[in-house]
Amino acid sequence: MRGDTGIMRKKFSILQKEIDDHKEEIRRYQTEISKLNVVIRNLEKDIAGLKKEIHERDETIQDKVFWVLYTSSV
Repeated sequence: MRGDTGIMRKKFSILQKEIDDHKEEIRRYQTEISKLNVVIRNLEKDIAGLKKEIHERDETIQDKVFWVLYTSSV
């Protein structure tokens, strides 16, 4: 009986340490996920800004093409 109790306590402490290790690992992953979500949001903002810039440049090009065609036909 005493041997069994000692073995069970040892198994319990080993499993408890594994649980604690896994909890710490989960905390690290959650921190990493938070950091990556911030990066994703920043990149999405960058993409939106670049799309807006492309749209504005396209409008400028269209205006210049219209002006060139208008002035050449006059």
